Amino acid sequence: PHGLGHNLGLDTHDVGGYPVGTVRATRPGLRSLRNVRELAAGMVLTVEPGCYFIESEINRALGDKTKAKFMHADKARSMIGKGGVRLED
Repeated sequence: PHGLGHNLGLDTHDVGGYPVGTVRATRPGLRSLRNVRELAAGMVLTVEPGCYFIESEINRALGDKTKAKFMHADKARSMIGKGGVRLED
């Protein structure tokens, strides 16, 4: 799982994604968002695609027949604990 990265501004990792008064989401899939700010013309965000081998997500997918049919179970399980890769170009 991945999404938009962070704002780019005067500092490479601009921390402006959570303005005063905003609340960080707690729902799975949203709680790791780095930005809840309403975007305006001229704002720039990074997009950081990645592939992560998260044990709970691999197990959930393997337990779902509609997803498991697209996976090689032994290979997927062998990647658990190896982390992943993220592109930041």
